[in-house]
Amino acid sequence: MLQRPYHLRGSTSRGWIFGFLNKINVADTSWTPVTGQVYYDFDLQTSPLQIKTDSAVASMESIAVFFYTADGEESSAFLLTFGDEYRYFFYSCSTSWVILPEDLIPTEQNKIWTITESEKSVQIMCNQVEVLVVTFSDLSAGCVATWSRDTVKILFRIKSKFTKDSASDGFRAKPGTTDNC
Repeated sequence: MLQRPYHLRGSTSRGWIFGFLNKINVADTSWTPVTGQVYYDFDLQTSPLQIKTDSAVASMESIAVFFYTADGEESSAFLLTFGDEYRYFFYSCSTSWVILPEDLIPTEQNKIWTITESEKSVQIMCNQVEVLVVTFSDLSAGCVATWSRDTVKILFRIKSKFTKDSASDGFRAKPGTTDNC
């Protein structure tokens, strides 16, 4: 656990407050709360994106994160629903929702989903367990073209007829990588 100094001027309870603040896990402060329909600067090519959720399977909540280029064009998206099963969809790559085998998903309700993009694939991890690798060339030429565009902004979409993000509680660049947020 990290500790940070905290001082209050003129307070007789400074020692108590210092002790209390030292018990706070400072690492959690690196999470940016998700606000829908807000564009956040984020370079997916430089840093993996981590998304924090506390949604249970069958909650019918969803992750809906969209990626944008410097020109403001929607380049790609990753969607994941927490229905009776976990189902995912990659914008411009998937033709239908695909079931993620439940035995691949860690059982803890609090999850950290990590999206890592390379030139040829996207890897999805949940609580440090690899649950999916999508190789673009195995899908379609449109998929390769879509995901090969540089991402500079992300948006958690909450206003959509298709899928609304109701599961994402926070996001950050994966610690130990270039900090985007």
